[in-house]
Amino acid sequence: MSVRIEFDYSEIEKLSTRLTNLGKSAEASMNESLKKYGLEQVKSKITPLIPISTRKGRERNKTHAATSDWAKAEYRNLELVVKPKGGAANKRGSSGYLVFPDKGIGSHNRTPLEFMDQGRDVAIPAIIRLLEIDLLQTIEEEL
Repeated sequence: MSVRIEFDYSEIEKLSTRLTNLGKSAEASMNESLKKYGLEQVKSKITPLIPISTRKGRERNKTHAATSDWAKAEYRNLELVVKPKGGAANKRGSSGYLVFPDKGIGSHNRTPLEFMDQGRDVAIPAIIRLLEIDLLQTIEEEL
C-alpha cells in the first residue's frame, strides 16, 4: 500500500511571493512571536533539568533556581538569549551559580550537565511551530 502526495508548484510560488511581499512585516512578526513565546518556552524546558543541590542526600532548605523565577531574556533581531537572573554567583538572590553545574566547573561536580543546551534543543521545535502560526496569520492579514 502506498500514498502519493503531489504539490502544485504554482501554490508554492504564491506562498514564496507572499513572504517576499511581506518583507519587514514578516521579520517584525517573528520578533514579536519570539518576545511573546520564547522565554516561557525555553524556561519551561530548562527548569525541570536544573539539578537541585543536596547535602548528604537531603535537599537543602534554601531558595533554588529550579523552584523560582530564574531566567531573564535579551531580545535582538530574530534572536533570543536566555540567561540566569542576577549575574554573578556571589550576588545575593542571583541564579548565576547555574553556570557551575551546567559547565562542570567547581570542586564538587566536574561533569558538565549542559541542561541549558538540552532545554534549548527541546524548546526550539515548539518555538518554530508558534512562529509559523503567527507568520501564517500575518500573511493572511496583510494579503
